[in-house]
Amino acid sequence: SEDIAKQQEDLKKELLNPREDTFKNNKLYDKQTNLSDQAKILKEESQKLSDKMNELEDSPKEEMKEANKDLQNEKPDEQMESASEDIKNNNEKSAIEKMDKSQKSAQKFRDKMKNMKQKMQENSKRQVLDKMKKSFEDMITLSKEQELLKKQVEATPPNSQQFRNQAKDQSDIQKSMENISDLVSEISKKSFVIT
Repeated sequence: SEDIAKQQEDLKKELLNPREDTFKNNKLYDKQTNLSDQAKILKEESQKLSDKMNELEDSPKEEMKEANKDLQNEKPDEQMESASEDIKNNNEKSAIEKMDKSQKSAQKFRDKMKNMKQKMQENSKRQVLDKMKKSFEDMITLSKEQELLKKQVEATPPNSQQFRNQAKDQSDIQKSMENISDLVSEISKKSFVIT
């Protein structure tokens, strides 16, 4: 959308250039038509993104829905397509008005996308920090359980049933440590992705 807004602005400037000839208008018509096609693709992709966001937890669904609704209502692709026809028919004033509207619409959409990206990054960071905190707390708990088990093992006869139960407890603690280790590894991968 950033690219579309910029391209629309550049095209408008070209159209305002006082040089009048058919070749220039044909060239501008082709560029404007191409821009209109890009805007249609953007509109379709926006709808797909909105649908996917509805499936995700902690995504800015409402903001995406609003941005998508604005894009559907303001119809920058149709404004651009209509501007193409105006260029083809040498109706400069109408073309420029439509270019202005479509450019503003594309800029508004771009700004909303930037805000959503920022929100999603903040949500991801918060989730990573929460998971790290939980892992740290779990590690402290396991460390205390390990210390307690060690003292119990030292006071237990090696051939007793209680000793065998303690071996199972040790195995459970070890599995929990492995789970925490896997979680910390996953968290570290995610923290690199969101920075």
